[in-house]
Amino acid sequence: MPSITRLNCIASRRVQLFLFFAISLFTHQFIAASVTSDMQSARVAGRNSRGASSSGVGNRAIVRRRRRKTLERLPDMPLDILFEIFGHLNPLDVLHLSRTSTALRNLLMHPSARPIWQAARESVEDLPDLPADLSEPAYAHLVFDTYCDFCLTSRVPKPMWMCRLRCCNKCLKTEFLTLDEVFATVHSGLEYPAQVIPFVERNEQLRFHWWDVDDFTQRLNAILQTGTEEDVNQFIQTSVDRINHLSATSDALENWQNNRIEARSNELETLRLRRREQVVQRISTVDHAFMADLQFMNEDEWYNLYDQWWMKQPKEITDRIWKNIKDDVLDYILTFIRPVRLSCERSQVLIDRMVIFQGSEVFLNPVVRLPPIVDLCTMPQIRAIITQPADSEVDKVLFDSLVPFVPAICDEWQQLFTQALVEQTRSNGNDARMDLNRLELATTWFIHSTCATSSRVPMRSCDIIFHVCDDLNSGSGSFNHWENDPEIDLSNALLCRFLSLPWSERVKYVRLDIATYNAVRQIAMLCGKDPDTVTAQEMDELDTRCLCYQCWSSDRPCVMNWRGVPIHKCHQSYYSSSQSWRVLSEADTEVVKAQEFVSLRGSAVWNCSYCPQPTLTTLIDLENHSCIIERNRRTLQPHDFSLNYAAAAAFTVNFVGGHRYQRPRRLGVAQ
Repeated sequence: MPSITRLNCIASRRVQLFLFFAISLFTHQFIAASVTSDMQSARVAGRNSRGASSSGVGNRAIVRRRRRKTLERLPDMPLDILFEIFGHLNPLDVLHLSRTSTALRNLLMHPSARPIWQAARESVEDLPDLPADLSEPAYAHLVFDTYCDFCLTSRVPKPMWMCRLRCCNKCLKTEFLTLDEVFATVHSGLEYPAQVIPFVERNEQLRFHWWDVDDFTQRLNAILQTGTEEDVNQFIQTSVDRINHLSATSDALENWQNNRIEARSNELETLRLRRREQVVQRISTVDHAFMADLQFMNEDEWYNLYDQWWMKQPKEITDRIWKNIKDDVLDYILTFIRPVRLSCERSQVLIDRMVIFQGSEVFLNPVVRLPPIVDLCTMPQIRAIITQPADSEVDKVLFDSLVPFVPAICDEWQQLFTQALVEQTRSNGNDARMDLNRLELATTWFIHSTCATSSRVPMRSCDIIFHVCDDLNSGSGSFNHWENDPEIDLSNALLCRFLSLPWSERVKYVRLDIATYNAVRQIAMLCGKDPDTVTAQEMDELDTRCLCYQCWSSDRPCVMNWRGVPIHKCHQSYYSSSQSWRVLSEADTEVVKAQEFVSLRGSAVWNCSYCPQPTLTTLIDLENHSCIIERNRRTLQPHDFSLNYAAAAAFTVNFVGGHRYQRPRRLGVAQ
């Protein structure tokens, strides 16, 4: 029977199992008949076997195979039993059964089968009642069948409720008309087609099915030819009422579908969350190392773990499923989590020792200006203590023993950094002639490329070696957890503790500042010095004051030391030229120096000249500073302090890089 074969192929496995169970429950006579038929077949097979054996054909045992169960005799069952069975199916299953064979179609499409459809529809939770314009099979097809009504191939998750059909995007172009096409087809007196013809909104455009438009047009033309104006108005009003009914039922169905989708989504999410908990629980029971891996993971690592395919499936974990995915799960932990945990544990040992080092006598009583601690930790004498094996005991005494060697360590660090700075400047093409002597020139200034543009300040070589950036947040530094290397562990520890790279990495981002080079050349020439040979020390001894010509038009022009020129240029964001600067006369320079001392007396822009570790402070605090008291000074002398121009530029908003003064009426300018 071809129809029965189609029934076996099309009906879902769930429906078949349900039907077999229902048949065994309600039709004992059919099961008995099948058993009797099997016994008769067995007897015939036995007789044939004995006959073949006696005739000498062979003595092989006949393997008896169980007959495959089918739904072949389903249409022959009594109707009351079928109705009882079908009443427990959902609408989509009944719809599929009606399409499997002619007998079942005739049975389920008969008006007497309406209770079956009604019982199936009522089994769906919160499904709106049957609309008046649809039959039970049509309603089930509209709500539950997901295929396009035109091409029957594409899956359409959302139906066009008002048009009572489903249509894919491809068929939408051929089966639906635009608003302009409807106006060209319908009676010219119709102003709003959407009030009388079912429509769907796609891509912010109204679309009308051609059959609805054609049906409305034919009926309207027929009334216009034979009816009165009252008949036309009545027809229009009937169409409007129909559209209102379709719109109301469409809103109810759309809300139901959205709620169902949301409920299903929540159900699947609940299953995924439960699966995550079960997978994590099974991982933690493997051994203590995996438990430590799970406890170590941060939020991003948990997110990546949950994003794996074996975590996202909405199924609870069983022993069989865990057996299938266990190797993949543990391999992921061993590949992406454990190396990071072990690397962080090794780095944490180094960080604890760095904390001890920070509390040692090296920092409590410095005898020289110390390099940044991130650089000190990389020096061989200190690194040898920090990188001892994890089971070795490292205490403060070990670091205190290095105090006599600190000056030599600092000198060695400065030589290494300076030599690397020279080689880096040569290699990046800024200045092929760069050497140690050129670092002393007044025109040699550097910038750190990883600093933010707003805070990027030119610095001398003696200052750039002490400059430390936030390399972790700037992107120049990153952790490496994938290699078990002591040097990499030390770099990770330094980056984690101090957010900075050691000098051997920082020097790669130092660049020669060409704009500052040009500006200082102009200042040197205005002072009567050779810019190619004048050193920073010679310019400091000259100690002149420069006036920014571009700020001359203001009431408070910028006046500054030559070291303030690069900072002023940097914050004003313009390039210097020979017409941008003027050098004050000696008399006005002395006036400016006195005003400098008064205006910035209370600002933390001053350094003590005697402290090995310079700290920004105010002149008021310097009067009570220990270094000054030890020298029995009652008043500060000019050589007791120095102005930090970088700090002064950042401290004063309207006084960038130099110092704004009241413009004197008789301000002489050296030409």
